[in-house]
Amino acid sequence: MNSDQIYNAYCHQLTVIDKYKKETEEIEQILGKALGYPWYKDDPDIFPKATEADGVCVGVETAWSLAKIAADKIKDCEKSLK
Repeated sequence: MNSDQIYNAYCHQLTVIDKYKKETEEIEQILGKALGYPWYKDDPDIFPKATEADGVCVGVETAWSLAKIAADKIKDCEKSLK
C-alpha cells in the first residue's frame, strides 16, 4: 500500500466516524425528545443562547441507554394495557 492509498483509507475512516457520530447524536435527540428530556432552550440561566435547534439535554445517556429506557417504557405500557 502506497502513501496515497494509506491517506485515502485514513480519510475514508474519518468520514465513516463522522457519519457515525452524527447518526448517534440524531438517535439520541429522537429518543431524548420522545422520552421527555428537557430542552436546552427551556433553561436560559444555564444555556442563554440555546434555541430549539439545540435539542434536548440527554446528559450522560447514550443512544444505547436511551433505547433501553424507551424499550422498558414500551414494555411497561404494554403491561398496563393488558
